[in-house]
Amino acid sequence: MSFFKDMIRMSTADENDVSPAVGEEFELMVNNNINPMKVVTSAGIDKKGWNYLGPNLTGKVLYRVSFVRLGKVKNLAEAKGKADELGFRLLEGQARKPFEKKYPRLRGRERVIFGGSEWQSWQGGRNYNCVAALCRDNVNEWLPIFPWSEDPFDEYCYWAVVHKP
Repeated sequence: MSFFKDMIRMSTADENDVSPAVGEEFELMVNNNINPMKVVTSAGIDKKGWNYLGPNLTGKVLYRVSFVRLGKVKNLAEAKGKADELGFRLLEGQARKPFEKKYPRLRGRERVIFGGSEWQSWQGGRNYNCVAALCRDNVNEWLPIFPWSEDPFDEYCYWAVVHKP
């Protein structure tokens, strides 16, 4: 019975709460005044031993965001370089939670990367913030994670970007 309720809920929900497609621009209000460690704890991770590496952000900002695909890249630094060549900068991890709230439903099996900021984990590695699509009990939801910045990325990643000034 739960499966059918979920299918009805998913089919009758407002299409505006489905995550945008690649190239589709959308507005996202982000409160950069929050403690960056709250981004870690909001993902269900204990902040003990974690440090925010930057950049330092302040103010509430209305971003015009879009998703791009950067192809296969060997690490986060290369992704930042590719985005820069295209006239973009990667949006910071502080935008993850407002994104999840605005778009609770997934378009597909995407992984959305907010690679403009980094944290150092308790293990000493550099990490970025992203959300992965997770389908559990026939309900799609976001799973926030903090992968290593030195790991490679495939061509299917959705990179959250904003135009450089």
